[in-house]
Amino acid sequence: MGVDSIQTYGLYKVAQCASGSHVIATVDLPKDSTIVSCPLELVITQSQSQKAVLRTLGINEKLEVNKDWSERQWISTYLSLHSIAWQENESAIGQKDLLHLEYLQTLPNPEKLRTPLHYSQSELELFKGTNLYGATLDRQRDWKQEWGQCREFISQANPRWGELFTWEKYLTSATYLSSRAFPSTLLSPNPSLVSSPSTQPILIPGVDALNHARGHPVSWLVTFPDDKGSTDGSPPPIISLVIHSSGVRGQELFNNYGPKPNSELILGYGFSIAHNPDDTIVLKIGGIGGNKWEIGRNAQGVDGLWKEILSNFCQPSQEGPTYEDVLDASGTLQEMV
Repeated sequence: MGVDSIQTYGLYKVAQCASGSHVIATVDLPKDSTIVSCPLELVITQSQSQKAVLRTLGINEKLEVNKDWSERQWISTYLSLHSIAWQENESAIGQKDLLHLEYLQTLPNPEKLRTPLHYSQSELELFKGTNLYGATLDRQRDWKQEWGQCREFISQANPRWGELFTWEKYLTSATYLSSRAFPSTLLSPNPSLVSSPSTQPILIPGVDALNHARGHPVSWLVTFPDDKGSTDGSPPPIISLVIHSSGVRGQELFNNYGPKPNSELILGYGFSIAHNPDDTIVLKIGGIGGNKWEIGRNAQGVDGLWKEILSNFCQPSQEGPTYEDVLDASGTLQEMV
C-alpha cells in the first residue's frame, strides 16, 4: 500500500494513503496517555459555522435568516466556502472567519472518499436487497435538497460563488461531517458520547484523525484551566483524547466510535467490520403494521418484532394471547427466519 504523505505531530504521525489516514505512534506510549488535544475555540459547531457563513457573505448576522437550516447545512456550507474563497483568490475575505483551511488540507481528497454516495451506479446496485441501498438513496435525495437551498442562498449574496458551490463540494463537506462528527455532549465539563434530543454534530480538528477499533478503551477530557473565567494569560479550554492501552512506536493508534452496525459504518464512514458483533438487519413485515425493526445478532431487539407478529394472531376481544396464538406466531416467525 503506497503512502501519499506523512505529517508528524509530536507523539504521532498521520500517514495518508489510498485507504484513508492512519495515526501512527512515533514513540512508545504508556497507558492513559493523552494522544491529541484541540482548543475548544477551534471546534467546528453549527453556531460558529452560521456566524462565519453570514459574515463571509456580507449578511447581517442579526437578520432572521435560514433558521430552518440543519446543522449539516451550516457546517457543510462553512467548509465549502473555504475552497471557494481560495479558488477565487479571495483569501482575504475569509481570513477572519474561515479559520479551518489548514484542517481541511489534512483531510482525504474527494476521490478517496468511500461512502456509498461516492459509489458508481454499478457498485451501488450490489447493495440492492439490503436496507443500505434504500438508505443511500434517501440520503442522496435529502442532501441534494439541502444543497439546493444552500446554493440558492449563496447565489443571492454572491452569484459567482453560487456557481462554484457545486453538488460535489457540498457532498464532500457533508461526507467529512458524517464520517468525522462527534456529539456536542463532548464539550461539557463532563464529556459524554451519549446523545440527547439537543445533541448536535461537531467537528474536532486533529482529534478526528484516528481510525476506529471496536471496544478500544478511550476517554475524553475537557480542561478549563481557569475556572474563574479570566482570560489574562490563561491557556484556552481544550478537549483531549486519552487512550487507556499502551502503544508501541510504529503502531497505529485508535479511537472507539462506539457500537455500530455495518450498515451505519458503510453509510457514514465508508468501511465495515468483518463478523461485526454489533451488526444488525432491518426487517419490515408486510401487511401487518408497516413498522421497521432493527435486529442484532443473537436476536437482540427482536421483542418488538415478536409482539407485532403475535398481535396479528390475537383477537381484539382477548385480554392476552392464548397458548395456540403463541404457537402459531412462533411457527410463522420460524418460517420467516
